[in-house]
Order: sequence, then C-alpha cells, then structure tokens
Amino acid sequence: MKVNLNPEYLPVFHHIAKNAGTYVLSWMMMFCRKYNISCGSTKIKGWGAWRIRRALIKLPDGKQLTSCYYTPTDINRHNGNFSMHSLQDQSSDDVDLETFIECIHSKDISPFSISIDPMDPGWKSARKAIEEIRDASNRKYLLQFTVLRDPYKRAQSLFSYLTSESSFHEPTHQCFKSKTFEDYIQSTEVEDSWFLRSLLDMEEKSIIEPHHLTLAHDVYLKDFRIEDISNVDNLINNVFHGVYGIMQSDVEPHVVKSNIDKNKTPNKKKIPLKNLPKEIQQKFLDRTYWDRKLWERYCK
Repeated sequence: MKVNLNPEYLPVFHHIAKNAGTYVLSWMMMFCRKYNISCGSTKIKGWGAWRIRRALIKLPDGKQLTSCYYTPTDINRHNGNFSMHSLQDQSSDDVDLETFIECIHSKDISPFSISIDPMDPGWKSARKAIEEIRDASNRKYLLQFTVLRDPYKRAQSLFSYLTSESSFHEPTHQCFKSKTFEDYIQSTEVEDSWFLRSLLDMEEKSIIEPHHLTLAHDVYLKDFRIEDISNVDNLINNVFHGVYGIMQSDVEPHVVKSNIDKNKTPNKKKIPLKNLPKEIQQKFLDRTYWDRKLWERYCK
C-alpha cells in the first residue's frame, strides 16, 4: 500500500437516512486510522487510538456535519470547546464550526473526511462550512459522493427502523403518525425527495418539477460519485483509494471485525410492492416519483 501524502481532494459524503450511512462512516474512521498510521503518526510522542476521532460540528442554523479527523496534539483533551459526545460514544466530540476551523489552522486537527448529516432539507449552510474546512485544510477540491436506493426498499427500512426500539437514540424515533406500513406509504409522511430538496435548498411546500432534476445534475450531481446501496463497497474503495491510496483490503481484519457498524433494521416481514393493492402502489409511486427517477438515472 502506497498512500498519497499530499491529497488534493477532501471526501464529502452526502448521508441519506437508511442508505448505508452508518456503514460508510465506520469505514471513514477505519481508513482515517490506517492512513495516519501509514503516514507515520505512531512515531509522534503519545500516540494512541483516541487521536482518530469524529467531530460532530454544530452549524449556526442547527444542522450538523460529521468529520473524521486526526489530532496530533490530542486537542479534544485540552480544548474546552470540545466536549465528548457521550459516554457511549467516546470517540466523538461536539464542537462548533469556528473552533474546528481554528484548530485546523493551528495544526491541532487534520480533517480526513466529512459527512453531511441527514437533518431538515437544505444544505446551503453545510456547503459553506465544508468550503471553509477545505480551504483551511489546503485541499484544492471536494470529492462528493452518495448512496442511492430503490425508494420502496428504503421506505420499508426507514419505517421498520424508526418504529422499533433499535432507533431509541434517534431524535426521530417513533415520529410517524401512521400506525401501519400500508398507511405510511400512502401518506404525506413519505418523503417526496428529501435528497433533491436538500441539494437545491427547496422548501417542503415547493413543488418539484422536471427542471429541478436537470438543475440538480448540471449544478451538482454530474461531479458526484454515486452508487446503489448494493455497490457501496465499490464506491467506498473508489473514493478513498482515489484520494488517499487506501482500500478496504488494506485495513486489518481484526480492526474491521471490531469496528464495522451498521444500523440494523428489525427483521420484519416485508411486503413486495407488487403484492399491495393497486391504489396503494400508485399513491406511493406518485409520491416518490422523483426519488425513483434519481435512482434509475444514476444506479440502473
């Protein structure tokens, strides 16, 4: 393995809920560790695994980025603006954007990758913050990527997850008013296209039209790396080998076994879309039309 010691790109993952986001983040952390070890960080006095960390960066509008980073000076231990996220997650710190930028300039932090967390639609503030992080890190470019998924399979997974105890830690746990999956996929609780709205900073009351799909491609998606969830490993390898010269096969098997992470959807009986009444199928297909168009364009 020959790593790139002077990367020009900063990887940016656009995290869509129930589209392998937790899995991608776990690989980001493992890659961050392996890359920094390969660059000689273990030779620095006081090296320890705690120096590979996640920053949960709070943005002024209440949204959040997650950045995997390396701290040669253990900045999270002596800067009071860093606070451990929780006792259950001792590798993550809550920090404001201004402090994070200052610590990049002071060489207390070396960002490895960024994830835009799935919150309310609209990524304007995230884009601005990422550009500031890129500039402070002396990277020339952003390498943006995301995972898409068949809208019906995603809806099944999202409903099952958020109505189960597996999501108790999520702010959206038990948020659905619909009591059954059939009620849910006929309701306005199903996202018409959270991803398009986030890309184009569209309000929820705005109607998505054909030109929005063209606009999203011309302005953003033509430069993205995009794969279906079934090809997520290929996507991860292409992005991180391209930027840093590192692949999944470079990470030690015992590290993968201990650190791989997935949000598990409860094993509930899943009804194929074709088995539902025609009127329910049509309501769902109408509601998720633009997400299906996105998935078909970039993943089929």
